[in-house]
Amino acid sequence: MRRMARNLLVVALLVGLMGCIVGPPTPRQTLRTSYDGFAAVVNVLCDYYEAGYLTDEEFVEIRGWAGIAKTALDTWNEALVAGQPYSTAIERFNAALGELIRIKIRTETRSMKEKANVRPDGDIVSG
Repeated sequence: MRRMARNLLVVALLVGLMGCIVGPPTPRQTLRTSYDGFAAVVNVLCDYYEAGYLTDEEFVEIRGWAGIAKTALDTWNEALVAGQPYSTAIERFNAALGELIRIKIRTETRSMKEKANVRPDGDIVSG
């Protein structure tokens, strides 16, 4: 789990550094960065599900928010290509991604609490 968080941090830092080097981002670059961030969050959540940190119900919720975010990204892309306004698509994407990040944080917090209640020998500490 630490490795995934570290990889996500490295990607975020590289994206940030690239933005500083080449100047302010274009709308296309902002969209591309949003696709990358979305993919990173969803991949981490899928890893958590495969590792057993998420229930089936939570995973169904993730799939719902991921679908909304992906549709918003696609709408944003289509509007950008057509030269149409895309602020509504950005708002929908940000709302859906925010929910995915909340689920990710909730899962990480729950996992940390569970690990805090286990002694090195594997016994569960009560209370």
